[in-house]
Amino acid sequence: MYHVMNRGVERRVIFSDTADHQTFVDLIHKLSGPSDVEIHAYCLMPNHDHLVLKAPGGDIRRFMREVNGRYAQFYNRKYRRVGPLFQGRYRALLVAADQRLLAVVRYVHHNPVVAGLEETAAAWRWSSRSAYQAGTEHAWVKTGLVLGIIDDDRPIAIRTFDRFSEEGGAEDPARDAVARAILGS
Repeated sequence: MYHVMNRGVERRVIFSDTADHQTFVDLIHKLSGPSDVEIHAYCLMPNHDHLVLKAPGGDIRRFMREVNGRYAQFYNRKYRRVGPLFQGRYRALLVAADQRLLAVVRYVHHNPVVAGLEETAAAWRWSSRSAYQAGTEHAWVKTGLVLGIIDDDRPIAIRTFDRFSEEGGAEDPARDAVARAILGS
């Protein structure tokens, strides 16, 4: 399981409007299947993105190269710009413990609140938070693993995750990363 982050070059905006956000969401959805990558959470902020993903038989490097490359081409064509869109290669932290996974997903979903873009994580449209609330809106987002850590009873797990998710999340779990690469032991 990995927490993958990528930022716009010079911290510039990489999602300017609804179509930009939707294009990126469509790309991660479309490319995750053929790449054998499971998406467990995501959040698109104006100048960066977060993905929580697992590659049981796939290659996250290829997946990220495809997603970021295709999105950069789309964005550069649309806005008639040239050059790199992203600040460099994405950053990926290995998430090695269930409790760390819960903290990472909460942190990812809580980004818009910390940035002052929304009052609650659930209100931000460009994240997988709604998939965790309903379990159905984004069928391609795999919520079962995270909810299963909380409880085997799905309705109880969803309610508990909702409370857990909204009560905090401002602390970046990457601060505790071992060797700046692993969350957990």
